[in-house]
Amino acid sequence: MNSADAEREITLVEMNRRKVIEQIANEHHAMIKRIALSHEFAPQLVEELVQDIYLAIWRALPSFRGDASLRTFVARIAMNRAITHVGRALKMPKSVELNEQMPAFDLSPESQAIANDRRTALVLAGRSLPLSYRETATLTLEGMEPKEIADVLERKKVTGKVIIAMDTDQETLDGIKKGVIAATIAQKPFTMAYFGLKILGDLQLNKPPSLDAAFAEDTMSTLPGFIDTGATMIDKTNVDKFLSQQNAAK
Repeated sequence: MNSADAEREITLVEMNRRKVIEQIANEHHAMIKRIALSHEFAPQLVEELVQDIYLAIWRALPSFRGDASLRTFVARIAMNRAITHVGRALKMPKSVELNEQMPAFDLSPESQAIANDRRTALVLAGRSLPLSYRETATLTLEGMEPKEIADVLERKKVTGKVIIAMDTDQETLDGIKKGVIAATIAQKPFTMAYFGLKILGDLQLNKPPSLDAAFAEDTMSTLPGFIDTGATMIDKTNVDKFLSQQNAAK
């Protein structure tokens, strides 16, 4: 490869990185900002941390191979950078307090909106958690599924966390086998659908006088007030058995 070809390839790589950064800014900036807010309080430190996160993402993009979702990739880097940022701030000498008589500057519109938002209370509560719990809580509040949180923590080599998932998709079951997810709760979709349709059929064939009646409180009602279709906890002790049953039922 001659120097011109090498230069052209580098240019293409840089263009792709810019496109991905633009995508991250459009789709995940709010998450990045919330992660920063969960670790820093002062507006200027939050903005500084957000910039640090974007710089870290830019540097790490060449290592992204798509083996995890882009959101998981961004969240992992953001959490790492936030922890590093807080640790660096703790080592800095304490600043001198300003004179109380000094007039305060007005908050920016964005800062004012954040201060007035009810989510501020949630951010403050998250910030008060120990750092080891703050990561998991922040990712959970971002709407990440347990399998995504497990992926972030595993890539960060974080241990000592107990993750309980819901449902039985393959990634969750793989996480249990690897030991990054402690257990998951398996529902019974066939049983749920069967009894749901059965009750609807009974209502159609034996129509009650009114559907507004308090069936749960009516001792003469022919309808149950509650139907428990059951659930099963799957962990390392029975995940292989569950997979065998699941494959046999296909």
